[in-house]
Amino acid sequence: MGPLLGYRIEWRELSLYARLWGCRSGFENLGLEATTTEVALTAYGARAFDLGGVSLALGLGAGLDSMFQSFETRGSAPSRSALVPVLGILGNLSFGFADRFIAELDLHGETYFVNLQHAGASEASLSPVVSARATALLGVLF
Repeated sequence: MGPLLGYRIEWRELSLYARLWGCRSGFENLGLEATTTEVALTAYGARAFDLGGVSLALGLGAGLDSMFQSFETRGSAPSRSALVPVLGILGNLSFGFADRFIAELDLHGETYFVNLQHAGASEASLSPVVSARATALLGVLF
């Protein structure tokens, strides 16, 4: 979980979404403590369909994700960072209320293109990593 800042421009046939978000996660076990900090900027284009009191939008997008990992261990585990391209699809369900407010549910399917070094491999290779994310939003219409 983390903060999200977004802006959307809407025309009759197309909506453009820009979002800046971040999160921090980690884990620890007996020999290692790891922390990952992530900041991403994405842009999506979507086509909305009005269905009575709600709207359904479907779209495509792209962006960049900046990842930084740090480790604490008795052994040697250097920190690492990466700038990762992202491609995604978007489904959005929105409901307007009280004249200027909006409630939304976003569903994202995203593919990150990450250099991974698999166990036993001598070098890293570009590998797609697929993720899914749901976001609940409240907003104000200007």
